[in-house]
Amino acid sequence: ADHKSLDWVNVGDSRLYTLKNKQLSQETHDQTMANALVESGHLSPEEVASHPRRNTLQYCLGVERQDRPLHVQTGSVAWTTGDKILLCSDGLSDMVSDGLIEDCMNYTSGEDTVFELVRLALSNGGRDNITLVVLENAYGVE
Repeated sequence: ADHKSLDWVNVGDSRLYTLKNKQLSQETHDQTMANALVESGHLSPEEVASHPRRNTLQYCLGVERQDRPLHVQTGSVAWTTGDKILLCSDGLSDMVSDGLIEDCMNYTSGEDTVFELVRLALSNGGRDNITLVVLENAYGVE
């Protein structure tokens, strides 16, 4: 089937998720010191949530230097009818599990998805700002 794609660029620990065929997938990876320790094999993924450097960014806009260049993540995702995309800050992803995000995105639509995700993050502690955008390809825009 012919489809369009969306290209993306990311730096830091805000996330991009896709929902295709009711399956949530994290497209970006968190550029934090704790995640770098996971990638190098010095920390298990389960230890990240309680690690003291879990929110210390490896890369972010405005602090790059000649000796420390910015590492930008890029990618492209297919964009077909029924797909959804979630862009969110760690104020959501730290407070709401991927499973709950997936359920919410599957069983709500439009503004209801945004309001429900914010409600879930707040009810789970809301320790950080909660920023999110949900895109839906509900009209066959291809």
